[in-house]
Amino acid sequence: MSDRGNRLFQPNGIRFFDVRTQREMIKVHEPGHDSDGWVCYQDPDGQWVTLRKATGRDLLAINMASERYRMELPRTSAEIVARIHHLTKAPSIDGSPGDLHGVERSRLLEALPWKEAQQFFKPGTPHTEESWENGERTPNSESVLAQIKDYLAFAWGKANLRRGDSAIRSLSHFRGLIWLLGPEHDDLYGWIETPDYFEFYGKPALVRVSDLVSYDWRCMLDENGDPRPGRDDDRWCYVPDIDEENPPSALTADQALGQ
Repeated sequence: MSDRGNRLFQPNGIRFFDVRTQREMIKVHEPGHDSDGWVCYQDPDGQWVTLRKATGRDLLAINMASERYRMELPRTSAEIVARIHHLTKAPSIDGSPGDLHGVERSRLLEALPWKEAQQFFKPGTPHTEESWENGERTPNSESVLAQIKDYLAFAWGKANLRRGDSAIRSLSHFRGLIWLLGPEHDDLYGWIETPDYFEFYGKPALVRVSDLVSYDWRCMLDENGDPRPGRDDDRWCYVPDIDEENPPSALTADQALGQ
């Protein structure tokens, strides 16, 4: 495999736990790449190593893990409640409120059962137990991933238009949803929290979130030669973009990402 020994290799794919080796594995999904369809494990030094082509036993483990993923939310109700309280008080890196618009907290609230969620409702809320449990709630990881995927088209649109406040709010939505997916995604959550994530109006973060849910973000032109909506427009402008009518020269996605 060409990526053996490459410490920068970060495979996309499906994570599962291999009982025989007591290790977390990834079945790589990288179409066109020579690692596609292989199983990888992570060395203690952080390097991903290709092990073997996925076997029937691996696929069974993946199917079992996927079923649990659909049925369960990795974060407990107690953890979610504690996180909401923390975000209410915690400042961000630049000293402003950590969840300035309350967007991240609203995403966490939507994952709570009715009994635990009620404490955060304001008087006169239109919610009922029936409406909450049968449509307004985000009950499991499958629904969290679906919400991430559904929101990406809107988020890419705001980043393409260089709408700073809207782009920040979009990434707040993703922070809340990614946190719900459990500790295995804490590295992505933590990176999006840093100032670097907002370079190019958040597009580097949107790339990583898109890859997480296999969302095709790459620019594609329509019959008129215009970028299709809901995807990157392949114009990456630095923040701040002071002159909106005459924007600065832009990089392509590959140039900005160093590819």
